[in-house]
Amino acid sequence: MPSRLAVAFALIVSIFLHGCAQQPLSPVDNFERYRQALTKVEDWRLQGKMNLRVPGESETVRVNWSNSAENYSIRLSGSLGIGATWIRGDASGVRMERSGEETIFAATPEDLVYTLLGRDLPISDLHYWVRGIPATFPRPDALEFAPEGMLTHLNQAGWSLEYSDFQAVGAWNLPGKIIARRDDLRLTLLISNWSLDAVH
Repeated sequence: MPSRLAVAFALIVSIFLHGCAQQPLSPVDNFERYRQALTKVEDWRLQGKMNLRVPGESETVRVNWSNSAENYSIRLSGSLGIGATWIRGDASGVRMERSGEETIFAATPEDLVYTLLGRDLPISDLHYWVRGIPATFPRPDALEFAPEGMLTHLNQAGWSLEYSDFQAVGAWNLPGKIIARRDDLRLTLLISNWSLDAVH
């Protein structure tokens, strides 16, 4: 017969798991209407991990991305051996800040990434892609959807994106895993936590 401690522990675990159960996903009946509404949600935050892989090299960092209509900030930390890095942007441009180093300025996030990595990464498009919707331009080349109506595959601007592990956040179904590929570059984003302000 189990001890009272074991029974109490099992009860606590069952309550915890029940309390942490995910909300069911809401079917998306009209994706274009859903996309337009979600595009208007400017205040959002995500936390997770990002892996950038090219032939012979792979880096993983923790990501904390906060966005508003006026500005955004992306905090990166992890295996790069450089400590915390902040990328902050607004209408005037974008800058990268590292403790003990000179701040780097650029006109666009793409210019900043190219200066650092020598590669083109669609940071402005990621602003849309991370939410599971196409960027506003250019027109997508291909779209595929889950039975519930969420976007599962997107070809746009020369990139191929796969979406999975959706989680319900208020009225939205947001991806928990995104894989973006272009040529020999692969970008994987695993999102552990989403927070959005709803728009009605």
